[in-house]
Amino acid sequence: MEKGIKQGRREELQGGGLVRSAGGDKRGLLGRKKGERANVIKNAHETMDQTAQFDISLDELISRICAEHKIKVKDLISKSRKRYLSKARAEVCYLAVDKLGYRGDDVARSLKISGRGVSDCRQRGRKILDNTKVINEYLS
Repeated sequence: MEKGIKQGRREELQGGGLVRSAGGDKRGLLGRKKGERANVIKNAHETMDQTAQFDISLDELISRICAEHKIKVKDLISKSRKRYLSKARAEVCYLAVDKLGYRGDDVARSLKISGRGVSDCRQRGRKILDNTKVINEYLS
């Protein structure tokens, strides 16, 4: 215990269940009333449940989007900046990160692009796939 005291306060060990339930971000809970904090936690759980409703691997998602666009996976992960490839990458990034809950760096590794590239693609993908029906077709 004495060794632990010497280490001082460690951020990764701070916060209880309430903070962890909100995704580890205290700022979303500080200064809120008890009822509001419960709503924050409920919304966090609903978001997690939405990403859990689809059980698709990242490779499967990439294959589906490539099939839809009639392109080869090797072309999708190439350095080419052709518009149709860029559009397909944007769809993969948006669906993988925002809808399926994959981490951006995992998507970046799969597509052989940078983390910043994934972020940019997500924004474009959100604009391209603003139709719930199309999203469900890819993920169902």
